[in-house]
Amino acid sequence: MKKEFIIKIYKKKAGERSETFVRDIWSGYDKKTAFNEGRGELVRIANCDLDRGLCEASENNILAEIKAFKNGPNNYYYDQTTWFFKVFSKSIKK
Repeated sequence: MKKEFIIKIYKKKAGERSETFVRDIWSGYDKKTAFNEGRGELVRIANCDLDRGLCEASENNILAEIKAFKNGPNNYYYDQTTWFFKVFSKSIKK
């Protein structure tokens, strides 16, 4: 049996009880690739925040978060919103 992996992106605002599902991404058949793609999506979200023309201190914080993604976290926090992903697997018959 082979497994396929799906990445689900969520966000949670400060003070909310539960997270909000944003979207899912089909990632293929490799767990390591799925986690790398999930981190890549967080980098994409962080880059969108950078492109909004924030103050220099905020830009430095976001750049520090982007560097930290290489070490393996699965969440990104900015402006009272936490973005994170979960990787789900499903066995498939081939």
